[in-house]
This record gives sequence, C-alpha cells and structure tokens, in this order.
Amino acid sequence: MERYRMYDKLEKEKFKREILPFYISLIFFVFPIYGIIAGIYKFYVLWLTIGGILSYIYLVHGKSRFFLAIAWICLLAYISYLTLYVAPPNILFMFYPTNIMIWKFNDKLISVRFISFFVVINSCLFYIIFLSKYPDKVSILIFYTLCFGTFFIQRKVKELDEIKNERLRHNAYINALLAENERNRISRDLHDTLGHIFVTLKVKSELAVKLIERGNIKEAEKELSDIAEISKKSMAETRAIVTDLRFRTVSDVLKNIGDVLDGAGISHSMSINDDLDNYSSTIQGQVSMILQEGVNNIIKHSNAKNVKIILSTDKIKHDKKIHIIIEDDGVGFSKITGEELMSLRERVSLRNGEIKIIHQKNPTKIKASLRIENMEKEEKLKKLEFGGET
Repeated sequence: MERYRMYDKLEKEKFKREILPFYISLIFFVFPIYGIIAGIYKFYVLWLTIGGILSYIYLVHGKSRFFLAIAWICLLAYISYLTLYVAPPNILFMFYPTNIMIWKFNDKLISVRFISFFVVINSCLFYIIFLSKYPDKVSILIFYTLCFGTFFIQRKVKELDEIKNERLRHNAYINALLAENERNRISRDLHDTLGHIFVTLKVKSELAVKLIERGNIKEAEKELSDIAEISKKSMAETRAIVTDLRFRTVSDVLKNIGDVLDGAGISHSMSINDDLDNYSSTIQGQVSMILQEGVNNIIKHSNAKNVKIILSTDKIKHDKKIHIIIEDDGVGFSKITGEELMSLRERVSLRNGEIKIIHQKNPTKIKASLRIENMEKEEKLKKLEFGGET
C-alpha cells in the first residue's frame, strides 16, 4: 500500500513538473474563442481552434511518430492560417511549437521540426511585411522577435536545467559511493574482528565441554578462563568498532576524499606535515568536516579537474594552529562579497579559527586556520580518549 502511495506521489510530482506547464499555456486559446464570440472571427475558426488544441495536446502526450508528425503539421497549419487569413498578430501563437520543441522533444537547430517551424514562421513574416496591406508591421516584427527570442531563451534554460540535473545525478553517485565505501569498511571491520573472536569462542567452548565430560576439570577451567578473557577483550574491540563508526581519523577521511575525487574524475594531491591522527576526536572532527565541506563544494560547483590539499601546523608558545589549504583549477569566484563559504566559516568559528580566500580563481585557493588553545589540555584530552579505557 505504501509503495502505491509513493508511486502516486511521484506521478503527481512528474505531472506538475513536466505536463502541467503545457496545459497552463492552453489559456491563450481563449483569444480566438473570444474573437468568435465577439463576432470578430467567423464561426468556422472555432473548429480550426479545436483542431489546433487537439493537435497540441497530442504533441504533449502522443507516442506514435506518424501521428506526432501529423499533429505537428496540423498545429503549424492552424497557426499559419490564423496569421495569414484571420489576423496577423496571431503569429504570437508560434510560441506553442517552441514549447513543444524545447520541453517535449528537446529538438536541436538541425531537426525536421525546427526547420519546418523556421520555414513557416519566416514565410508568414515575409507575407505580412512585403505582400499584405496590414498597417502595423512593426508590431508583427516585435511578435516575431518574441517568438524566436522565446525559443532561444527556453533552449538556454533547458540546457542549464540539464546541467543542473547532471550535477545532481553526479552528486547522487558520489553520495552512493561514499555510502558504499562506508558499508564495505564496516563489513570488513566486523568480519576481521568479530568473526575471528566468535570462531575462537566456539572452539574453546566445545573443547571445555569435552574436557568436562572426560573429567579433566582443571583443563576445562583453563579453557573457560580463556573464554572469559576473550569475551572481555571482544567487548573492548566491539566498543572500539562502535566508537570508530562515530569517529573517523583525519587519515581515514583523506583516504575517503581521495576515493570520492577519483570517482568524480578529479586528479588530486595531498600534503601533510604533521600526524593529525594524534589529536583529539574534537580537533580531528573539525578538520574532517572542513575537508569534506570544501571538497564537496569543489565537486558540486567548480568543474575542477585538479585539486590540491595541504595540511600543516605551527606552534606559538603553548598554542598551536592547524592550517588547511584547498586549491583547485575550477571556475572560482566571480567576485568576493564576504558571503562565500558561509557553512565553512561556521565550522571554523567553532574553534576560534578563520577562513580566507587566498586566490579568487586560476587557481582558486582557500585557507582555513584552526586555533588549538592550551596544548596541555589538548594532550590530556587526547590521552583520556585514546588511552583511558581498557
């Protein structure tokens, strides 16, 4: 039942996104109908208009190539007749074919539909400007320009929409790759650690049972003692795995970032002058989030081919700063307004740090600096986290 509701929801969203705009534009057919009611147009135009509407609707929903071609010819013929024999301003109805070409068929400039549209609209324009006695020829030129302008504007919008959708699909692929890598890592950890432990416990418990059956109580007690010790160790290892699911070292994150960049087809290099894995989970978590956010921005927005990541530290008295430099050869920033990288700025501010755009483009380079206050406290926190539990 839930699946059917989800299907209905998807169908409704598809209708709103892909079909509804075609139907909304049908409202403009009210003008020839009004002309008939007002007595401006002859009554037979109503039948032509109904034929034009049906042709347009079939072009929206139809599947047969033959009948689609017939509907296309009928729509162009209807608009041409209205323009040449009823009222020249009806040339504006040429925006109906442009909608169909762009949003339904995604036609290129070299296509049968576009060429036929081009021939028809220019033939109508030529007749009105040079052969007819219609007085307001300037307005017709404006309408003609609007029709062609609408076509090229919509074409550009469609191209940008396709680029956006491709980027979304690409990001979805990257997210799926991240999830797959994480699942594989968890599976590997569980297999390597818990699998060995359970096999050992099974062997020793079976051996203890046999020793008890033979009356060798001391040997059985030794095996049971080993089982208790292994169980204790397995609890610690299980706790470590659970902790690792919540926390990942900077090295793990960098490796994962490398896999993601490889999947995105982006070359990368990484330079690290300190072992950041020795810092507390708080520090490593902040560094990891900044790295992931920065690289995600590059993948989503920059169209870069190469990325360079540099991690370095410097010490001033008892304090230390971690510097993260991310460089890419993408599109960069067109101008600096101070509102860029707001999410990164928020993350950096949690450690009283700062972020700067060192180079705007060619290459784009940003630098985040995190201040580690009171290194002695940091060292104590590190020992509590990594060495305090057994």
